[in-house]
Amino acid sequence: MKIGVFVGSFDPVHNGHVAIMNYLVDRGIVDKVLVIPTGNYWEKQNLTQISKRIKMLELIKNDKIMIDKEHNDYQYIYQILEELEKNNKENIYYLVMGYDNYKNINLWKN
Repeated sequence: MKIGVFVGSFDPVHNGHVAIMNYLVDRGIVDKVLVIPTGNYWEKQNLTQISKRIKMLELIKNDKIMIDKEHNDYQYIYQILEELEKNNKENIYYLVMGYDNYKNINLWKN
């Protein structure tokens, strides 16, 4: 299964996030999108509590959009991807990101 892994602060989740998810699924680019809100985002301060952001994201979930509640405390995205791949070798993972993350990818660890 092709899984889009969409990691971010989602503070708040907005129509742009949802449009990206729907685009990927509707066009068959991925089968499902796994949304992973970060608990401690290295670049952002004063985030809304993770439990509240997860509740916001729960409003958009469906059979194609899944909300992850297990990988929220990793400091770096590469750690999340390694953990997902280790436990689910049958899936193919695609990292999904918004422009705000893309423009700073040169600052990412690994």
